[in-house]
Amino acid sequence: MLVTLSVSDCLSVRERDVGEITPIRAFNSKTKDDNEELSGALKALDLDFVTKSTAKPDELGETWFKLEFDTLYCVEKTMRFSETGVVHETISCTPSDCNTCEGSWCFTQNLLEVKSERSSAVLSPVATCKHGDTIILRVTDSSRDFLRIPEIAIFGRLALRKRVVGEIIPIGVENSRTFQNGKADYAIDFDFLTKSNIIPETSGSTLWLKITLDKIHGVQKVMRYDSNGTAFQNWTCNAENGCASCQGAFCGDFVLTVSAEGALLDVAPFPDCKHGDRVKFEKVGGDLQGFKIPEIAIIGLYGKFSSPKSELKNS
Repeated sequence: MLVTLSVSDCLSVRERDVGEITPIRAFNSKTKDDNEELSGALKALDLDFVTKSTAKPDELGETWFKLEFDTLYCVEKTMRFSETGVVHETISCTPSDCNTCEGSWCFTQNLLEVKSERSSAVLSPVATCKHGDTIILRVTDSSRDFLRIPEIAIFGRLALRKRVVGEIIPIGVENSRTFQNGKADYAIDFDFLTKSNIIPETSGSTLWLKITLDKIHGVQKVMRYDSNGTAFQNWTCNAENGCASCQGAFCGDFVLTVSAEGALLDVAPFPDCKHGDRVKFEKVGGDLQGFKIPEIAIIGLYGKFSSPKSELKNS
């Protein structure tokens, strides 16, 4: 049985917590008495502790509750609430499984699965969560023929970054020096949970990360994200001042430059962008021992400018 979520269906009894993932669809094996209004899968997500989702066995005798997300997340834990708003079951995840359960309802021996049913992306494992776009809570105790959920909350982090409108996709990236396994490519792999870890090549030398574009572009904006998917530095570029304007945290510790290693065409520049095929972050303040970049997005004008090595093309 499929139920599509609607904002108008939600009640404001339970407030969503920080880090909580909002599902887009809810299913169950079979709704009790086929009464969706009273016991449907959506009742576990309506933010109302009084209502309850109650699933019964399907035609194969299996009882389960299933949620789908809009994209891949790294799921850290699920929490199941009672009618009084008390958390009676917390199931925590690792990259391999979600088998650690705490609470008075753990005796019911429910199995939590986190899986990727609609995405084929291969992501680097993270110690405290499991990647997936779907979770399934199954009843494994054969003596129980129902699964009742007044409220359930899923916590985790966005795993994959969505491409921004107007984003320029880089063709290469390098840095001053990589620390441990934080290679430069991690800054542009669309995975929030990997990080490019940058240190100086030698003691006292500069810290930098440089991104190569496929040709000359008019770069308008550069966004730097943290591992939670928040763009905490937003750089704006123009022809006169380059990319000197930054809004967000630690802007004063960095310099962002756009330069052209290919030849610029002989055309009048656009005022609201900086032309180039290289984008470079350089750390100039704060802790000069190193810095990390989970993700960078570069937004600009596609194909307006090109080097002689590439075709003129409007993308």
